[in-house]
Amino acid sequence: MDVKSEIDNLKRRVGDLEDVVGISSVQSGDVGAELLALKIEMTGGLQRLETAVERVVGRIDTVNTQVWSLRDDLPDLIGTALDKYKA
Repeated sequence: MDVKSEIDNLKRRVGDLEDVVGISSVQSGDVGAELLALKIEMTGGLQRLETAVERVVGRIDTVNTQVWSLRDDLPDLIGTALDKYKA
């Protein structure tokens, strides 16, 4: 067994592993940056969605208030309409 060739072979294999680790660390750094950008984008989108939902809830509350008001006023409106129809 040639010790020198074994050492050279091991050095080459360790170098290959170091290259893979180096590439992986660069790629993981890129993924981290992309995840941060995605988080920022999602946060903005969620804020816009929350604002839109708040507007819809406000409009539903307004409609609800108006429907209940109409329910309270409806007997008088029908009575007035019937009185005018009879006349």
